[in-house]
Amino acid sequence: MYDRDQVIEKINKYYDLGESASESWYSEAHSFCVSLSEKYNQPVFIVAGIVAALSVRTRWEVNKEMTIAFLQDKVVRHLPRQINIVKSILLCKDSEDVYILLGNKTKSFYINILHPEFNDHVTLDSHMIKGLLNKQGICNKRYMWLSTIIRYEATKRKLKGHELQARVWEAIRKKK
Repeated sequence: MYDRDQVIEKINKYYDLGESASESWYSEAHSFCVSLSEKYNQPVFIVAGIVAALSVRTRWEVNKEMTIAFLQDKVVRHLPRQINIVKSILLCKDSEDVYILLGNKTKSFYINILHPEFNDHVTLDSHMIKGLLNKQGICNKRYMWLSTIIRYEATKRKLKGHELQARVWEAIRKKK
């Protein structure tokens, strides 16, 4: 079982180690998607969906390169399931509800990138889970539990959940 107080202690530790610039990570990712949207004549939600679908076990710089390659109709090497999801996203021309995205992390990542200005989703990837819980993966119930704690801690700092999450994530990633 996980101790809420220990998780909050770790969040505080990584918050102190993190940099405030990390809090704008999703706004910067959104700007990246907007620029690709304009360049490749695709709705922003399609580009954000592609980014989210290709994010599974992928570093951010590689994710961006793969997204650009996909939009240029080049061959992209990734998990076959993720490539099929991206192909399906391209068919969703009239709705931001890209229902084909799988998993809490991927859906939250998509929403955070698409609407960083007014949402409170928290993206928990393997780095966050390992850094906060010393565990490789978690079930949906535990994902929601940890997300709730991060959102609560964010409000105490007058941040959105994803802003605190991004700052903590960067500190965890740099610690590795």
